[in-house]
Order: sequence, then C-alpha cells, then structure tokens
Amino acid sequence: MARRKELGALANKSLNTTCFTGKIKCGICGRSYMHNRRTDRGFEEFWDCGSHKLKGRNCGAKGSIPQAVLMKECTEVLGLDDFDEQAFLDQVEKIVVPEYHVMVFCMKDGRKITRHWVSTAKKDCWTEEYKNRQRAWMKNYMANGKGTRFSAFTTRIRCALCGSSFRRCKVKNDRPVYWRCSKGGQCESVSIREDDLKRVAAEVMGLKSFNGDVFREKVEYIEAGKQNCLIVHFNDGRIEETSYTPSGRRSKAREKESREEWQRQ
Repeated sequence: MARRKELGALANKSLNTTCFTGKIKCGICGRSYMHNRRTDRGFEEFWDCGSHKLKGRNCGAKGSIPQAVLMKECTEVLGLDDFDEQAFLDQVEKIVVPEYHVMVFCMKDGRKITRHWVSTAKKDCWTEEYKNRQRAWMKNYMANGKGTRFSAFTTRIRCALCGSSFRRCKVKNDRPVYWRCSKGGQCESVSIREDDLKRVAAEVMGLKSFNGDVFREKVEYIEAGKQNCLIVHFNDGRIEETSYTPSGRRSKAREKESREEWQRQ
C-alpha cells in the first residue's frame, strides 16, 4: 500500500501511463495534466489539464502541451542529449504549468527552473501529404457545389484577362447573383450574372435548362470577363467561343456601385 501510494497512477499497470503521469500539475486548479491523442491531423500526443474533462468545471487553463515539446524541454533541463525516462523520474519532482507556454520544473534537489516554450505542433502536422489531401478535399468540396457559398461554377470560371478565378457574390437578397474576377478593381474584366452563365452553359451543352452535374462532367472551365463573350473549355479538349446578350443590362454607375459594395464585404 505504501509503495502504491508513492507511485500513484504509475502503480496501476493496467492504465496507459508514462513517466509524465501525475507529474504535470495545473498552476490554476492543481489537477494533474492528462495524456491525450489526436488523429485528425496525423497522430499527435499532447497533455492538458484534467479539468477539461469535467463538464462545467473547466478551470480556464489555456492550451495543451505537445508531447514532443514536453520531451524536448525535459531533455534540455536535465542537460541530456536524448530524453531519458529514468533520469526524469530521479531528478524531477513535478512540473507546474502556471500559464500557457510556461513550465516550472520543481527538482528534487529544491531547484525551480522556469521554461518558456513555443509550439510548432500545428506547423509540423502540415506535412506535404496532409496538405495535398486537404487541397484535394477542398477542391472536390467546392467543385461539387456543397455549402451555401459554392455552386457548380466554383473553381470553373476564370478571368480571360488576368487568369484569376471568378468569385460568386451576392450583394443583397433582392439583387441577382454575379460572378466577378477575384482581383476586384485591379482587373478591367466585366462581371457576369449567374443566370446568364447558366443559360449560356446550357446552350453550349445542348440542354434545355442548366444541369450542374452535366456541367461538371462535360466542362473543364469557362473563360469570362470579356464584354458579352464566354470561352468554354470542355473536358474532351474542345473549345467553343460564344457571345451572349446580358440580362437586364445595368448602367455603368450601377455597375460601379455594385462592385464597390461587393469589395466592402
């Protein structure tokens, strides 16, 4: 019993314990920090205050400590080249976390060593493989028109003057949706109404009305921005240039007003 009392959680071999278990204390509430794992951005281990697990009783301690940071700081405090669990257990009484990015090492010989650390965990998890996976997911998410901000045209309308993507913008509920170059006032391209885009796209595909699924299947992208002209690039390599008559043509003053209102958002 005395041995188990001294070892604490380490005495129970059925628990997933490490040399840090019971050693890291919150400087706000006094609870021990708990070991956690995250897999949404690749495998990552971290420690945070045990109060975060208690519903309605979070002590307010901010942030977590990545396992890699914890081992690095311990290695430097112990003056070692590589982290050694036994050396840590022999020399460190506990680690107190008074605030985020600060650790106070309470050594068994009475010394207190304060360490300020900076986490690179978020940067490190963004490996090239993870970035490519996120890019592919986002491109598919937008291209399939998911969410209120995206449509079948998202990522498929490009500026014929500067090559930038066109963005969907709806200034007010009682006004039509327009697509404009993402460069805004830096590009001289003209905007186009979404209903005109749908009408012209349906015509070049030989459809009576616009169908988003058929559009995604057949069309790679559309070049827009030239006055009353669209250039449709098909997935099979064909390119078709077509002219159109804008619906409800607006005055230059109204066009300028709408553009400025969109840029303010």
